[in-house]
Amino acid sequence: MMRIYRVAIAAAFAALLAACAPTAQTVQPTTGAESGAAGAGSASGTNAQGQSGQASALQNQGGLTADQLNNPNSPLSKRTIYFAFDSSEIGQQYLTIISAHAKYLAAHPNLHIKLEGNTDERGSRAYNMALGERRAQAVAKLLELQGVSAQQLSVISYGEDNPVCLQHDEACWSKNRRVNIVYPNAQ
Repeated sequence: MMRIYRVAIAAAFAALLAACAPTAQTVQPTTGAESGAAGAGSASGTNAQGQSGQASALQNQGGLTADQLNNPNSPLSKRTIYFAFDSSEIGQQYLTIISAHAKYLAAHPNLHIKLEGNTDERGSRAYNMALGERRAQAVAKLLELQGVSAQQLSVISYGEDNPVCLQHDEACWSKNRRVNIVYPNAQ
């Protein structure tokens, strides 16, 4: 009964997101001059103008630079979605972040990203691989509902094999229950 209730809520939430889905027209591309000089040479592989290969490629598409992707004031710089124990349900606090990435990806249809699902160490290896996959698929589904093409997304599960914290307590486990949004060549 509880499962049916969750499915019904998920379907209602998906319909709500689909109705509010942004279009590529809502993203206003910026020029390199608007991005500021801060961090222009910080990306590896910079060219003579101080831009990384990623920044040059994105500017050629009329979009944001790699520096803007890494601007800590931008939701695009936030590329980790955390999950509750034994859950693949995306928390309300991450919807703005996912929406920002959806707008960006919808405006750049040739850009491909990887969604890496991770879990903490508790549970069997097989269970954790499946849970990491469900988490990454949940993020992919929200991105697709907001206009991102499925061909732009690659989903992989690392299960418990890619921890960022190695202690055996809740504070550490909560850091390992995540999906990383990985852009090519972005730092």
